[in-house]
Amino acid sequence: AQEAFRALALLQLTYTLFPKSAEVSDGDCFDYVIVGGGGAGCVLANRLSEQPGVTVLLVEAGGDPPIEAQWPALQTYTLRSYLDWNYTTTPDPVSQRCHKQQSGNIVAGRVLGGGTTLSSLYYVRGNPRDYDTWADLLADRSWSWDAVYPYFKKGEHLKDCEVLSSSCAKYYGTSGYLGLTRDPDPKSRRYLNAFKELNYSTPLDINGCSFSGFVQQMFMIANGERQSTAYAYLSPIKDRANLHVLKHATVYEILFDSSDRAIGVKLTKDNKNISVR
Repeated sequence: AQEAFRALALLQLTYTLFPKSAEVSDGDCFDYVIVGGGGAGCVLANRLSEQPGVTVLLVEAGGDPPIEAQWPALQTYTLRSYLDWNYTTTPDPVSQRCHKQQSGNIVAGRVLGGGTTLSSLYYVRGNPRDYDTWADLLADRSWSWDAVYPYFKKGEHLKDCEVLSSSCAKYYGTSGYLGLTRDPDPKSRRYLNAFKELNYSTPLDINGCSFSGFVQQMFMIANGERQSTAYAYLSPIKDRANLHVLKHATVYEILFDSSDRAIGVKLTKDNKNISVR
């Protein structure tokens, strides 16, 4: 099946959804160079290029997400494929005893959107105590829950009608780039009713109203499509003139000046080595 999808990828059915690949020459200069168009890189490219007076280069080793990456139901066909770096853990007979090779697969997308293009689509912010613990360990309050929470809301575009009409709505953003909905499968309700009969907590949501319990999962899906950072953050700005996206290019060295400040990168594109700053 993966070979069939790879053949479909040659048709570039999603080509018009994403920025065109940039033409970059040796010695070209940009105000910002972002290495990796994954979960963070696509968001950063969007935010930095909001400034019309700067130029932004986003370098990605892979290409555009293909059709099977856009449709949530086809997610399993993207794993261990040409879209994945196909990393594995070192053999571990304890934690990986159920695997023949006693090693686990680590999903890392070699495609615009990175892991968000291959993930299982779950949207869970995490427990506020974890963020506060990191802030305490680092003695840096910018990692605390109160500091990061507004940025979660800023990026979100909640589309789930039941949550929007509940008291949990205030914990979500509704004007961001990242579309969010919950699992519509009615079988989930039967599971939740069973857990409730066993006196387990079954809150409406665990991203604000509560942070534990059995719930209908929130997903990075909207209008039937995967909300990868490539689709959510790059597609709406694909024609932004100051954003340049270099695809199928691999960075192999970061250049530093005498003050150890990063000033450029060396990369490989079409079997040619070039430098950009």
